Amino acid sequence: MTKIQSLALTLAAAVALAAPIGNVNAAESLSMKANHGISFDVGQERAVSYFQAGNGTCEVVLTIAGEPNWDAGASFSATRFEASVSPEKPVRFGNALEFACQPGATAMSVTRLEKVASR
Repeated sequence: MTKIQSLALTLAAAVALAAPIGNVNAAESLSMKANHGISFDVGQERAVSYFQAGNGTCEVVLTIAGEPNWDAGASFSATRFEASVSPEKPVRFGNALEFACQPGATAMSVTRLEKVASR
């Protein structure tokens, strides 16, 4: 199995297991519980995110990928973002999303900061 096929299967499994949430609109937030994935649209791309609690912080993982180009052998690009988020200091993914850890690392919020440009 090629690296691209492996990544595609991993992303597909994560999307299938994550709770489908829909779009994150500007100034709206989504909530995540520890060890429960969510999936949502970011512009024309699909995002999957989850976090694990660790020593009072939220260890968050975000993966964003566009639709595969089936004509080019199902090629696509994916971006993986990992961060340790403390309850006192939210972390941003570019200018698009902000992740905030709740006290005790029992929940996180994901907030869209501005409209994400479409391709």
